[in-house]
This record gives sequence, C-alpha cells and structure tokens, in this order.
Amino acid sequence: MSKRFVVVVLAVAAGASVGNLYLLQPLLPEVARAFGTSARAVGLVSMLTQIGYGAGMFLFVPLGDVVERRGLMLLLLAAVSLALLAVAAAPSAAVLAGASLAVGVTTVVPQLAVPLAAHVAPPDQRGRAVGTVMGGLLVGILLARTASGFVGAHLGWRAVYAIAAAAMVALAAALRALLPASEPDLNMPTSRACTRGGRRRGAA
Repeated sequence: MSKRFVVVVLAVAAGASVGNLYLLQPLLPEVARAFGTSARAVGLVSMLTQIGYGAGMFLFVPLGDVVERRGLMLLLLAAVSLALLAVAAAPSAAVLAGASLAVGVTTVVPQLAVPLAAHVAPPDQRGRAVGTVMGGLLVGILLARTASGFVGAHLGWRAVYAIAAAAMVALAAALRALLPASEPDLNMPTSRACTRGGRRRGAA
C-alpha cells in the first residue's frame, strides 16, 4: 500500500468525521420544535458540541504520541458512533445536550489524522501530506451542513444522526482494513523509568 494512498484515506477520514461537529446547525429550528423549546436554547446545545471538541483534543490528541494511532482512532470512532445514536434517540433536550457534548469529545479523529499523515509521509512530502488531510477536513466542514440540512428536510433530524452513526461504523471498518498500524512516537516516561529501575536492581 502506497503512502500516498494512506494519506488520501486519512483525508477522507478527517473530512467524514469532522462533519459530526456541524450536523446540528442546519437543524436548529426542527430540533427546537421537536422539544418545544427555542432555537436559541438548541443553539447552546450546538455550542456544547464545540466545547466537547476542545476537551477531546486536550484529552485524546496527546495520546497519539504514546499509543498506536490507528487503534486509538478506531476506539474513538466506536465511541462517537454510540454518541451519535444517543443524539438520534434523545428523549429530552437535557439528554440531547449531554449526548452532543459526548459527540464533540469523541470527534477528534481529524486531529489524529493530521500527525499520522506527517508520520507516514516521506520527509520531503510531509507538508503536502498535511495539506491534503487539512483539505479533506475543510471539505468535510463545508459539506456537513449541506448534507445535514438536505437529509433533515426529507427524513427528519433524527435520521441525520442515525446515518452519521452508520457512516462512522463504516469508516472504522475502512480504516481497520486500509490503514497500517502506527507505532507511537514516544514511550511513556514511567515505562522508561521502570525499565531503568529494574536494571539497577538487577545489577545490584
């Protein structure tokens, strides 16, 4: 499998997954009617998704340096699939808010795809690889709102999230089949310290 193909796969993954952050925005009036609340209140739920995204970057993106990235991406895609299903089945605005926050926290695959693209690309092509993945991310942001509005108008807002969950499962299967395993760039400091400590005790 060529490294260029891997970069393209990562660009598609970034674009497909980042769209989860923007699905609610075209659906605000419809969701507000469904829960008997105002579009402004539902807009706060949309803001929670973005807050969750920031928290997810803080919690999970640094792990890409110390754990195998493909496995981490697959776990996050599984988690975001469950969160999207929770949004689709939300019986109340409070549940919708919590599930939307979870969607944001677990939608950090794009931020893992960018350094992975730089990792797999040859040194003289890393800039192009990162640019390709970022391009996929931007296309995903632009298309997510349009696709969400179109599906929501024809099938309802819950269908948007159900379809998104199915798409994340399909994406996880594709990444499992197409991406090579990626060894972490760093070892945990505690692991190195324990190794050195064990050697000293053995020498003693």
